[in-house]
Amino acid sequence: MMERPTLFNFIKDLVSNVRKKNQEDPKVETAPPAVFDRMTKEVEDVASNQASTSDGDLIEMLKKKMDKIQQENEANPEEATADKSVFHDILSQLDNARESGSLNTVAGTAMPDASYTEVTPPAEASVPEVSYTEVTPPTSNAADFSEGTMAMINSMGGSLGLREAPDMGSPEKHFRLPDSALVKVLEYSDKSIILDGAKARWVKVTFEGNTGWTLESYLNFN
Repeated sequence: MMERPTLFNFIKDLVSNVRKKNQEDPKVETAPPAVFDRMTKEVEDVASNQASTSDGDLIEMLKKKMDKIQQENEANPEEATADKSVFHDILSQLDNARESGSLNTVAGTAMPDASYTEVTPPAEASVPEVSYTEVTPPTSNAADFSEGTMAMINSMGGSLGLREAPDMGSPEKHFRLPDSALVKVLEYSDKSIILDGAKARWVKVTFEGNTGWTLESYLNFN
């Protein structure tokens, strides 16, 4: 595990460089400054409260928080909606750092300027394949529920976006689910993420003819 100040400084630099790229790109609308301020605050909050968590788990935790910021931004009628490329760039870079196993290398390196090339591992290093853990459903929630079960969306009052594939980097569908919507579970993926120290599976759901993937942590089965 690397020194935490180095890791979090790398992630804060990443947010800063994505912000700069967004501001200098004439092809996309400039995102509200408040979006990037919330990103930086989430990084600082995780840095101060997760000292004993592994680097990989911290990356997954931050990805989930970035996803939440995107959903809140899109659901807020009083705030301009940030271009999806802002969140895609950050999630992709976090994935590259985690999956390459090269956090120690990229964390101490200045991020590229506005051209924002992807971070790659050193030439002599081999990039491991992305691995996902097959998860036994937790006994407290989805373990007792099979495909075809009805569940209620719990998005804390906001709307919930669904993804085209069971992956945090996958594009979102064009529609959003309202909080407390009753959805039907179609399929559980063998892919999962680590969130707050616990494994959460991807679940494929359908609502009024609209189908997509979300995390089981957003579903209530009670």
